[in-house]
Amino acid sequence: MIVAISFVAIFMLMLVIFHISNRTAAQPNGNLLLGVTLPYDALKDAAVEGIINRFKKSYSLISLAFAALVIPMFFISSYIAISLMYMLVYIVGIMYVNQKNIAKHSSTLYTLKKEREWWTGERNIISVDTELSRLKDTFPISKGWFAFPFGISAFPIIFGILGAHWEAGYWLLQLCGVFTLIVLYLIYLAYTRARSVVYCENTEINITLNRIFKKEWTRCFVIIAAMNSAFFVVLTYLLSFSESGGSVVTTVSIAFSCIVIVPMILAQINVRKARNRFMRLVNEEVYVDEDEYWVFGAMFYKNPNDSRSMVEKRIGYGMTANLASWLGKVTYAVIVAAIGFWIGLSVYLLPLDFGSVTLSVDGQVAVINAPMNNYDFSMQDIVSLSLMDDIPIASKVYGGDSPRFFVGRFFVYGYGESHVYVHRNTPPYIAVELPDGWLFFNGSSSEITERYFSVLSR
Repeated sequence: MIVAISFVAIFMLMLVIFHISNRTAAQPNGNLLLGVTLPYDALKDAAVEGIINRFKKSYSLISLAFAALVIPMFFISSYIAISLMYMLVYIVGIMYVNQKNIAKHSSTLYTLKKEREWWTGERNIISVDTELSRLKDTFPISKGWFAFPFGISAFPIIFGILGAHWEAGYWLLQLCGVFTLIVLYLIYLAYTRARSVVYCENTEINITLNRIFKKEWTRCFVIIAAMNSAFFVVLTYLLSFSESGGSVVTTVSIAFSCIVIVPMILAQINVRKARNRFMRLVNEEVYVDEDEYWVFGAMFYKNPNDSRSMVEKRIGYGMTANLASWLGKVTYAVIVAAIGFWIGLSVYLLPLDFGSVTLSVDGQVAVINAPMNNYDFSMQDIVSLSLMDDIPIASKVYGGDSPRFFVGRFFVYGYGESHVYVHRNTPPYIAVELPDGWLFFNGSSSEITERYFSVLSR
């Protein structure tokens, strides 16, 4: 049930993210609405509001439909590979259906724009000197702030060296944390070096808006980097030094996934507020109309005349790659590769859903065949042998950990690192003491386990 709740929490988090993203599409972002550039006096047009209202109803229905599609997870969550594949189909499905809906209404709005010839529009004439004076000294957050998250990440590395923790799983976790931190730093650099965008003919406003954009987003990624480092420190403790089970780790991971999007949302809100405020204060007409370069509901940007590799999204939060640039091609190739990896991982984990732990004996050599793993030992090396009704708390070092199986090398509380090959929630369990440590395993039923125990007891 805990695993099912964890999967459902991830799905519901996705629905919330898509709902928030859709709300940004239905609200003015400067003079953008549904990813379409409009003059300000057209934003309140009855026909435009009608399109927006229809869009709001449609994405609400889509949200309800995909909320209902979360229910199957309660029935398949014990099958890890099937759950991962269902999650992939769910993610791709909601992204496609949601974006198709945006594209439909965006296309309708763009057609209306062409019919009405809404290519330019006047704005209210109000002095902007006060706002410019207040914000003219806005600059990106210094990269020196990254010393703080890098320092946090150094603690478990130093501790691991001093404490002689040489387990592969421990250092793989540290590698993932440092790699993620480096990626965040590179994203930070991309935002600081982003080409300035021209919003209107007022140079000072253009400079100020670009500075606000860079300040908000660089601060955002410094905060996310610090959160990321803290997350991996907590994860290291839970997996390496705590008796907490996988459900606690999953809960912490989901909580981090929920919290980490907050700085991004706040950055986007602050940028849009500043842009809307300034763009309503100037009297110039719309300076650039790039609607033709945004396709599929302003999801993709492809402009061969634009040297920028990354551009701000028109709908949602953050930036997106210019598909006409080399970085854009690499970005979407990586996405395709990630989907391929996910499918491959699901296929690889199928034995954890439908496999079984079996014991075979050849002379004095006992061989345990388990999903994704095998282990053999000499029956002459058995120091002690017993049946247990419950297996002690165990945390994975490497191997497979699913709602149905524990297979691989685990740290078992009270026994140290042990070989574990068990059908979970299927007592009893056989505990075998060997010269180099402990082995825990069982069969797919109590009768089979007791038969295996008799074989080893000879």
